[in-house]
Amino acid sequence: MMRPFNPTTLSGLILCVFCATPLQARSGVANKTDADLAAAVIGTWEGQSRSKQFLWRHLSFRKSFLTLNADGTCKQIGITNDRGSLRRVEVEAKWRVNDRYLIAEVIKVTPANQGIGFELRDKIESIEDGVVKLRAKTGEKSEIHRINRLPALPPVLTASKTWSPQISAEEIRQIAVSTPQPDYPSSARQRRIQGSGVFRLSLTNTGEVASIQVLKSTGSQILDAAAEKALRKWRFKPGIAKKVNVPINFLLSRHS
Repeated sequence: MMRPFNPTTLSGLILCVFCATPLQARSGVANKTDADLAAAVIGTWEGQSRSKQFLWRHLSFRKSFLTLNADGTCKQIGITNDRGSLRRVEVEAKWRVNDRYLIAEVIKVTPANQGIGFELRDKIESIEDGVVKLRAKTGEKSEIHRINRLPALPPVLTASKTWSPQISAEEIRQIAVSTPQPDYPSSARQRRIQGSGVFRLSLTNTGEVASIQVLKSTGSQILDAAAEKALRKWRFKPGIAKKVNVPINFLLSRHS
């Protein structure tokens, strides 16, 4: 019997597009103008450990930092583990506050990757005691805490072709709409052929699978074909991801 697969990686930076939705403001936010809120968030901030932060909505980093400059530019830094060494990933954007939304238009990603040109927005729910609470349209909450300056940072990640941020199965389920599992081909089962592979899905803006690249073959053309047949039917939430790496395992139990 084929064990349930556990999708764990995403290729590229996954950037969400959030649309404005009315939410009740708290902690004096309702009494502040957009200019007041913009002035209040200028500075350097640290994200909660392992939480989904503003520009990193669907990626988990060891730490994340956000610097909002008075000239309308901002940079968010995520600290990740790349083959045993700490490295940093950066997103540069232009930011503003509009109708109590913190909005960023991404203009550069280091290492170079997908997602340039997206606009992201989170509702500012409260600002008090050096803490800004944000909420996305999906209801996801995050916090950033003011710090005096950035700490010493590891080198910038340069191996963009090999880097693949780790996410959990639960996180990939949050961005997937439909994930039908591949059937175990009877011919492979009878010959007790097993294998594990990794397949990269390139997605359309509507969340459909446009193409599939075999990053790692299962070692069997029969199993690869079965995996691709199922993966072509996968569907994701529109505008969330450009590329997704999916591991597929074909493993037989002792009693199969």
